[in-house]
Amino acid sequence: MKFTLSLLLPGLAAAAYRSEIIDHTDHGEEVLSARPHEYLAADDLPDAFTWGNKDGVSYLTRSVNQHIPQYCGSCWAQGSMSALADRVNIARENAGVPYTLSVQYILNHQIGGSCYGGSASGTYAAAKKAGPIPYESCFSYLACSSDSSEGFCDSVEFDESKASQTCRTCSTFGEGCTNIDKFPNVTIGEYGTVSGADNVKAEIFARGPVACGINAEPLLNYTGGVFEDDKLADKMTNHIISVVGWGSDADGQYWIVRNSWGEYWGEMGYFRLRMGDNQLGMEDGCSWATPDVFSEDNFPCFEGGENCGGSHSDDDTYSAREEEASILSGYRGVEYVDPSNNLEEVYARLN
Repeated sequence: MKFTLSLLLPGLAAAAYRSEIIDHTDHGEEVLSARPHEYLAADDLPDAFTWGNKDGVSYLTRSVNQHIPQYCGSCWAQGSMSALADRVNIARENAGVPYTLSVQYILNHQIGGSCYGGSASGTYAAAKKAGPIPYESCFSYLACSSDSSEGFCDSVEFDESKASQTCRTCSTFGEGCTNIDKFPNVTIGEYGTVSGADNVKAEIFARGPVACGINAEPLLNYTGGVFEDDKLADKMTNHIISVVGWGSDADGQYWIVRNSWGEYWGEMGYFRLRMGDNQLGMEDGCSWATPDVFSEDNFPCFEGGENCGGSHSDDDTYSAREEEASILSGYRGVEYVDPSNNLEEVYARLN
């Protein structure tokens, strides 16, 4: 519905906010486990639930501002990677400092899009095929892609064939940077889409946050409270966010949503949106992915990376799935256990 409307009613599209969703392709799904809405009844779900405050503990990774150090329309990468990183943290039972994923790696290789937009489902599908996603310390966010000329982006070197676009370190003044070929990472196991308020709630409750499309235009000057907007024209999506849970008040339930515009915006970087009626188009198209394997230990590289550098190839990139007989013995990652295969634990949350 929303895509057809955007073609038929171009005059209603957001004028002040440039769409950061430029890919409406059906990227398919890779689903092996039962979907949460297939075994969780909507009436059994609690009136309020958020991974930002589950039994007094937050399982969420940090908020970001996608628009610094210059403007970059990377919401699709921010939303999809933050939701995936949250699911890693949930699987780790919030042990230690949460791992965040390198959005700049996603931009460097244009895995799902660029600074001019992309899609969450495309990101998950492409990342699954591309392989290990490095943790953020491999490549900090620059807000640049090879097709962007904003700010200093013209001076940034992009060469997707080089390992320096995946993980690197620069050890001292006057010396070149070293490619890191053995790095902590996350791989994707399954990915798919979910729509409808009850189905989205079940997905979040069982497995963690999801990335959803939304119309950002009405939210530009949002300053707090439960936002409500059921206008038809405002259901055309142009931005990707991550939904972390829901709450309830006298007027019904509302979504708890993390944006990627920084903590200075909204409610410390979050906003609340009235649930139902597909407000702002958010309930019509959400994407999810589950981890396959994630690193809890690293291969111990030197400060300068000399023992971990070299030309990049699929063979010498450290994957959390490396066999114990390899030189990386003892540094294997943790295999993700999908909650859909451990229903006892999921149902325990309902008690």
